[in-house]
Amino acid sequence: MKLTFRTFNCGAGDCLFLILQKEDSSFCIMVDCGYLKDEILTFITEELNKRIDLLIVTHIDNDHISGLVSLLDKLPDLQIGRILFNCYHRPIIEQPLVLSEKQAAALAELKQRLPSVNVTVDGKINAKEAISLSEKILKNESWAAAWACEEVIAGQEILLDGDYGKITMLSPLQEDLNALELQFKKEFWSKFFDKHSKQYKADEEIYEVLLRLWETTIIEERASKVTYTKPTKDSFLKAADTKVLPVSLPNRCSIAFVYEYNNHRFLLLGDADPGIVAASLKGKIEGEMPYLMDMIKVSHHGSSHSTTSELMKIADSMHYYFTGGNKEERPSLETLSRIITEPLNGQERRVLHFNRKNTVLKDLCAMPELEEFPCEMDLENKPYEVEI
Repeated sequence: MKLTFRTFNCGAGDCLFLILQKEDSSFCIMVDCGYLKDEILTFITEELNKRIDLLIVTHIDNDHISGLVSLLDKLPDLQIGRILFNCYHRPIIEQPLVLSEKQAAALAELKQRLPSVNVTVDGKINAKEAISLSEKILKNESWAAAWACEEVIAGQEILLDGDYGKITMLSPLQEDLNALELQFKKEFWSKFFDKHSKQYKADEEIYEVLLRLWETTIIEERASKVTYTKPTKDSFLKAADTKVLPVSLPNRCSIAFVYEYNNHRFLLLGDADPGIVAASLKGKIEGEMPYLMDMIKVSHHGSSHSTTSELMKIADSMHYYFTGGNKEERPSLETLSRIITEPLNGQERRVLHFNRKNTVLKDLCAMPELEEFPCEMDLENKPYEVEI
């Protein structure tokens, strides 16, 4: 079987594909989409024939969801076999509550704060509109049927149809999803002036909108002016020992998983917490550590607090993929240092792949001392292909 891993530059966020091909069939996994570029739409339309067998939405964050809303709007005939998305999950009840006129108006106003997408009608752009992903899914009978109602949590195993291997979830933890639901109820109270004590017909949409806006507030509060200094060999080496800060609750709730087929493993980390991933790998995969993966998609676009030396002692690879990011913080010098300077575990070298360049990366590649380390920098975002 041939496996191809592809990433697309979709701005700050992720857009990933695992394509599994046998002689007479194929299976496609799509993970997130921050911004829907024409090349992504063309790829799904022409190369995938408008078919995604498994769509994984790692977490409720604009740079992972916004492009999916645009995709579903532009391809109403897109076939999706199964959707994994931790939004509001509830048992089906006969008579959920309907929002009052005042609450419905409040929700409509809140939705206008979400990133807007170009809405198409009869193949033509009609207007820009703020739409939630959950709303888009549930309005399409086929997609709604593909969206599993159960929560996706660490420890779950999913066997892929057609004997295409399996996925083992490494994050999130149930306790973090519970904490996120508690935050949702706080946001509901503050925006709708009522306790969320019963189920509402629009709960999925309300949950997503409130928590996406809350996530934006967290990012704004945590934002700080980055004082950037061009790296030297000394500062590069010291960067690996920089203190790792706690990961935010929304990112702790990110889906991370390992795809396995025979003895091959592919680690896709979303924006997950490295401590959670490390603990899950210890408990679920047997054998000597570190577990050598065929490839690793680095967590949170290479932020300084999402990759640790402790995690690398548990999971390592010859190939590391960095996706998205921003000017000076992601990918960070700290994460690049931790990966490049970690002793090898049987590999000849490490190859670091990037689909978006930033100042840190450009300066690091220009640093002559980088040649002293057994690493290769792929700035062309080459797909990873392997027979497994």
